[in-house]
Amino acid sequence: MAFIQYLTFDGEDLPEPDSYEASMEDVEADSSGETKAGTTQRDVVCFGVHTISVSFTVTAKWLKKLTAYKQQSKIVVEFFDMETAETASAEIYLRL
Repeated sequence: MAFIQYLTFDGEDLPEPDSYEASMEDVEADSSGETKAGTTQRDVVCFGVHTISVSFTVTAKWLKKLTAYKQQSKIVVEFFDMETAETASAEIYLRL
């Protein structure tokens, strides 16, 4: 079986995660929903927003690196898209 590189931050390969989930959803405004007439109104703010949930068991060295990435306003990320089984790219921010 071939090795899958799940995540790359700014060109640096991250270690293999303990768990990994990538999804893509549209972001809707609070005004979306059902109207008084019973019709559905959908006010989309942004289409195709990626969310990547991942957990790692890391060394102190990697914890320092991830903390430094968290301080950046954005990171260029290449990630394994589980829906297409291909690598995708996006600019993201990091929450620890």
